[in-house]
Amino acid sequence: MAFRFRLEKVLSVRRSEEEEAERRHAEARRARARAVAALERARAELGRAHERLDDLKRGGELTAEDLYLHASHVAGLRRRVEAAATEVRAAEARVRETHQALLEAHQAREALEKLREREETRWREAERRRETRILDEIALSRRSTGEEERHGP
Repeated sequence: MAFRFRLEKVLSVRRSEEEEAERRHAEARRARARAVAALERARAELGRAHERLDDLKRGGELTAEDLYLHASHVAGLRRRVEAAATEVRAAEARVRETHQALLEAHQAREALEKLREREETRWREAERRRETRILDEIALSRRSTGEEERHGP
């Protein structure tokens, strides 16, 4: 007779839940990486805008209209940097949330697997004791039969 864990279906569900939690966490990490990259691009673009203004100042070709357009452009870029930074913070929060969910799913699966191992160990020990008892009974029966044949009924 083979060991059968009474909560095998629950364990299977826990494994699936852990795999799903791993998938969600990986997606959250990818989303964070995309958000960080977008923030870096926005900051780089803002830096290039400041460099262009410096170039115009050095070249002496700066008009009031240029300053106004530049200020307007920089204000838009700063809004983009702030929006990207907000997105990074949200993505980081999501990574923390999914990591916590993954830890909880892992612990739930691991607890059931440990229970399964303990139950299987107990089952194996009970099987070993049962087999030993059967072998002892067989040996006793053979000894008893052998004594009867030697001494008669």
